[in-house]
Amino acid sequence: MELGRAEVTSGSFSSALKDFRQAIGAVPNSQRGRLIGLNALLAGFSALAGDFDAAEAAMQECLRVLAESNNWRDGVPPGARARWNGLAAWAQANILEARGQFVRAEASWREAVEEYARDPIASQDIVADMMRGALAQVLSRQGRLLEAENEARRALLGALSKQGRNATRTAWVLRFLARVIAGQGRYAEAETLARTLVDIYQKMGAPPDSYLLALARDELGAALVAQGRWA
Repeated sequence: MELGRAEVTSGSFSSALKDFRQAIGAVPNSQRGRLIGLNALLAGFSALAGDFDAAEAAMQECLRVLAESNNWRDGVPPGARARWNGLAAWAQANILEARGQFVRAEASWREAVEEYARDPIASQDIVADMMRGALAQVLSRQGRLLEAENEARRALLGALSKQGRNATRTAWVLRFLARVIAGQGRYAEAETLARTLVDIYQKMGAPPDSYLLALARDELGAALVAQGRWA
């Protein structure tokens, strides 16, 4: 699972989807709880890649195993239930948002955030902050920019406290804030945030053709153009 997540944060979606499928096929029955998270990740990132048939199939499998887990007699590890429920909601949110159903996606993002927040173990995972950043994005897409900024800043503070400034996942969360600020027309501030994004990826050793570095530069370019700074 970690390899697939690393592929995603580096911008290699096709490799990540392949990793998730291989991991699903290798899960032993004694660790069947992992199927919930793996299928959730496969569903969510398949939706982001535009493959809705694969996304829905993986979503159904995720929910099937999640429902089945309620009858497992062996103990569920601490924090696992919150992670499973949160990742299932995360996957559903990604599918809905990719389909443009922002109001329903917001409800799923909130469910994902709340599942992680209510558990003392899951709440310490930076994934909780990434989910809150995504909630900020879907609020912004509905024109609720002040709410979006509040959630984006909370997400960034959480990410900074867990992994510090120069971390790929911190940059992932920072990009949500940069987009929200740009959406408010505060382009000089958005430029500053975008420059920080580029700096983080460069300090993390991202190659020049990195997908996420390209996205950061795109954010920077958009902020500069919005200010009439073409050169």
